[in-house]
Amino acid sequence: MGRPDREAAWCLVREDRDERRDRHYGSAFAVANGLVGVRGTPIERSATAPPGTYAAGVYDCGPEPGAVPELVCLPDWLDIALVVEGARWHPSEAEVLECRRTLDLRRAVLHERLRLRDGAGRVTAVEAWRLASLADRHALLLRIRITAENHDGWLELDTGLDGTVRNLGGTIHYDPIAAEPLGAAGCLLAVRMRASGLLVAEAAACRLAGVRGEAAFHADRHHPLVRWRWRARAPRSRRSPWPPPARARPRRPWPRSPSSSGSRASAGTASSTRSWPSSRGPARRARPSGSGSRSPRSASRSGRRSSAGAWSAPGATGGRGWA
Repeated sequence: MGRPDREAAWCLVREDRDERRDRHYGSAFAVANGLVGVRGTPIERSATAPPGTYAAGVYDCGPEPGAVPELVCLPDWLDIALVVEGARWHPSEAEVLECRRTLDLRRAVLHERLRLRDGAGRVTAVEAWRLASLADRHALLLRIRITAENHDGWLELDTGLDGTVRNLGGTIHYDPIAAEPLGAAGCLLAVRMRASGLLVAEAAACRLAGVRGEAAFHADRHHPLVRWRWRARAPRSRRSPWPPPARARPRRPWPRSPSSSGSRASAGTASSTRSWPSSRGPARRARPSGSGSRSPRSASRSGRRSSAGAWSAPGATGGRGWA
């Protein structure tokens, strides 16, 4: 990853939700790899910006006399529809909390993020990443992440191939000839051009990650799709578990250390120390009257050494080294 300012210079960002400009941004946010390309229309389907997938060399003429060949708008592989607890997830039927679309020109990836709040107060966020592969020029990739932010419930996601899309002039150039399931969670749609007879086949495969869901294929001659259904849960915040664990028996608080040497001892030997001397230290023994050769000052020193020895607990490391 490069510097943030350099990364931002490669990005084209849109943060408004004006549907009148969707067709303009559909061209500006298009991604392609030289063989196939797709317009940058919103993932939630806009009424003013129809989707468009094109392949190099796929032309056809309209039914009008004297019509010139034009690039054919192929079946839409970005056919996505989300249902949250029986309610359609779409900006026209909910409150838009966040809308941001970013085209990374350096990596050729279109990123979308849309957060909606429906009439029941449920907030659902959808993020999508779209790209045209250079490793396999016949492959177009889409990744979607759905987050139920404040609710638990059932989600349904339809993914398929829409063979009813038209060119911008309203012309449909092909007829479907095959629509069938592909594997456990995929579908296939084959179409034939009406004028040229060219055959084009599209296949879509979907995989659900992170949750367990059920997939069902719905056969339609013009619009085959796979419907996923799973139960989503809102992300839990970091909090104490419920029910709370049993409280441990409170330990007897340690008294304050009598001196600086005592504080170092408590740090090194607290686990093996159970009793502490008083703040004034242990009582000094009175020396016999017959031993008057030592001065009171030397006796005081001896008392300090005995105090340090009394602080060292059995098995504690350090001994007198910290006294």
